[in-house]
Amino acid sequence: MKKKSILGLLVVLIIFGLSFCKSDSSKKNAQDQTLEELPEEMNYEEMTYFRFPSPEEIFGFIEGSNIEFIPSIVNEPENYKSYSNSRIQALNLGVYFSDLAYITLFEKREETFLYFTAIHQLCNNLTISAAFTEALLDRVHNNLDNVDSLVSISGDAYRNIINYLVINKKENTLTLMGIGAYVESLFLSISTIEEYSNKNELVQKIADQKYAYENLYNYSVQNLNNEYDKEYIEIIKNIKSVYDKMETIKIEDTKMSKNEDGKLILSGGIKLVMSEDNFNELKEIVTKSRNEIIK
Repeated sequence: MKKKSILGLLVVLIIFGLSFCKSDSSKKNAQDQTLEELPEEMNYEEMTYFRFPSPEEIFGFIEGSNIEFIPSIVNEPENYKSYSNSRIQALNLGVYFSDLAYITLFEKREETFLYFTAIHQLCNNLTISAAFTEALLDRVHNNLDNVDSLVSISGDAYRNIINYLVINKKENTLTLMGIGAYVESLFLSISTIEEYSNKNELVQKIADQKYAYENLYNYSVQNLNNEYDKEYIEIIKNIKSVYDKMETIKIEDTKMSKNEDGKLILSGGIKLVMSEDNFNELKEIVTKSRNEIIK
């Protein structure tokens, strides 16, 4: 199946992103809050806000690309049963959300339910079931023939989980989830490219993720302080090191303009150049890291 125009992307966390926040010390301790007790709107002015894009925003850059659906590159949903370590569960919770974005991209309805189920079970295993209830899973089952509804439910699920982890100060779980989501998103994107070309728009857009990975690395260092977490920081550090090798060229002075909708558009500035060696090294490191995460 060829996807000619990606117009039905999931909108999971377009508003929230992976919104990593540290609560002000004077705020109420919310360790045991359930989903029903979470505030409808979080006061971000009273929080230290750290953001980088969601997996869906990463996939957004392939809009308009002609790509084939490759079923073999996603992590099988039943694999969640073998993940007994909480760190591996958190990593693969992120992996499965990226896979969910990918299969929904191609409107794979039956597979969508399997990935929702895997996400639900991992939430139970991580004792964050309040963020992903049976009722939410029932909504998925009842809307399998409605892609728009699945998109909406996916957004609800991701936002619920992010909110719950932030409010309950589970930065470790949130960071690991982010690492899993990012590595899987990059793996799936790279896997759609059969052969490197410096004229391939997708190659350039993968190169442009350099700054997102810098943010992810900095946040991981800040929040993963356990000795057992160093290997996961190393994963992002290795990916970042490839991006650091890329050449940067100044194409023209940065300019700001507005489109027909009145939205601001930046043009010019610095262009990141991903060589064939950069691409092949990145593909090798990402594939190895991803396989370590899902094994």
